[in-house]
Amino acid sequence: MMKSKRGIGAFTGWLLFVTLFVTNQLQAQTIGLNLVINPPVTAFSGIPASGGFSGTSTQSGPGTWQLFAYDNGANSYGIRDISIKLLPGAGGSIPSIINRLPITGWSNGSGSFAAGFTDSRVAANNTVSGAQVSGSTNPIISGFGQTQDNFQTKIGSQIFFGTTNGLWGKYATTPDIPQSLAWPFRKSLFVAEGTYTGPAPTIDLRPNSQGGSYITIYNDFLLTTPVGAAIILMPEPTGFLLLGMLSLALFSFARRLPNQKRART
Repeated sequence: MMKSKRGIGAFTGWLLFVTLFVTNQLQAQTIGLNLVINPPVTAFSGIPASGGFSGTSTQSGPGTWQLFAYDNGANSYGIRDISIKLLPGAGGSIPSIINRLPITGWSNGSGSFAAGFTDSRVAANNTVSGAQVSGSTNPIISGFGQTQDNFQTKIGSQIFFGTTNGLWGKYATTPDIPQSLAWPFRKSLFVAEGTYTGPAPTIDLRPNSQGGSYITIYNDFLLTTPVGAAIILMPEPTGFLLLGMLSLALFSFARRLPNQKRART
């Protein structure tokens, strides 16, 4: 019996170590990008309207792609601005790129405003970008790339116009992503979609200074302090490999328990 208790104690300690290690690995993944190649359906297929808003997605099937972003930071408050460059496959091209970042105009009767990714909005030269910057975007919205939401709950009952994808965070072609074993699952943000020829495109992970991609997030709840974010591809292999190791260890330990019981009889 003592040996069994020591074994369980040792296993529990090892389990705690792996859990904390995996948690740290996943928390370190600040921004995850998921480039879905040849999606079987459009991004909003089967997704109901919310807050009076519905989503727009037109690309699915062979020769198409969809791009999603996740804010995985443990102490962040959503995406502030994003610029992603895609690289065509060898000998191929990206004929179309459509910006699907949420944007809307709204009026409260005394004035008109814009919200969402209204600034630096680009969909050209294999690059898609957008930003919500204080002074030209009202209000600044938190939770992009983290939560499921819509402009109605973020702004309130107003007159909306010129809206693109007024709801976000739930899509037919990309899953929720665990930020860590201890934190909630994060909801994605639909960034763009389009078509390609030849081999599938990839994401240019070089820094912006080298003509690649960049993302900034807010790291204070007042949404005043943007910081640069590291970009990784989802699913990130290391964290999920460790989760697999953890599952295998749990399975092996469970199988040993009956053998230990028989040895004591």
